[in-house]
Amino acid sequence: MTSKNIFSKHLPNIKLATRFDADGNEIQVERREDEEQKRKEQDIIEALVGAGYYRAHIQGLSTFDKIVGGMTWCIEACDYDVDVDLLFHENLTIGQKISLTEKIVVVLPKMKCPFQLEPHQIQGLDFINIFPVVEWLVKRSAENRSEKADRLKKLAASQFQNYFTLGSDREAKQVHGRQLGNLKTVEDRYIPKRQFRRTERGPDDVMSRVRITLMEYGTRDFSVKTNVDIAEIDADAQDEDVFRGMLQKTDQEELDFDQLFKNLSVAKEQSRDSKLTAEERDTLNRHYEDLKREMSIDTSQLSEQNKIKTILATKLALEKKTEPR
Repeated sequence: MTSKNIFSKHLPNIKLATRFDADGNEIQVERREDEEQKRKEQDIIEALVGAGYYRAHIQGLSTFDKIVGGMTWCIEACDYDVDVDLLFHENLTIGQKISLTEKIVVVLPKMKCPFQLEPHQIQGLDFINIFPVVEWLVKRSAENRSEKADRLKKLAASQFQNYFTLGSDREAKQVHGRQLGNLKTVEDRYIPKRQFRRTERGPDDVMSRVRITLMEYGTRDFSVKTNVDIAEIDADAQDEDVFRGMLQKTDQEELDFDQLFKNLSVAKEQSRDSKLTAEERDTLNRHYEDLKREMSIDTSQLSEQNKIKTILATKLALEKKTEPR
């Protein structure tokens, strides 16, 4: 009795798929065609080829090798390491295939993949569940390659600027050099020149030291402003100590002003630079006399204001004492 192959004749919608048993032996099982699965398989291959994985077009590779290789290629394009050899061996056992798929499935949650996929789904070629993952990997890898291309472009531009110079850049550099030269000339022309020097340390008050320093360099556009004004004396004040404190504060400011003037007077006796001409020395002396005269006027005005304040304070104190109780 001759043996007859029962799988030699089968219906058009029946396809024999290669499977392996527990011992790794190849067996043939019956698998019915699914139009949805077939369409998703074709979509996966087209997506991988469109992303740049042209190995999926090789006719000699199995569908499992194409899908696993494409997924591994996309994951590595996203800068994630996968311990998978892209050069697969043919006719792998079930254990070897599951080991490959497990390595891929472990990486997907690390990449924050929104779709879940199990190793047996990849090994069993469940294209309906594989397609969303492959589509997401292709999109993610394309975005990562675009960002990497932008970084490489910027790096190339910076390296070009370090070693090469365009004609327009050379002209701009020359213009910038001329501008810096003109700025340096202006700074040298109008640099502050010291006209007086102090022989003493001067007061510890910051404002007084600032004023003395300004006078040393010929600046006289400042005014001495007292912190106590006549308008601050309130006729409704209830304590004589308020007037006494205000007067003491005004006297202290007048004393500081006199000390400031004294330091400036000492500066006049300091020897000038021997490089000054006679005309420059005359101009410097006139400038000092004008400054001294302005300081004298400010001192006299301050003394008159203090006298007025003293009189008003005394008047208010007497009025308070003479008020009937």
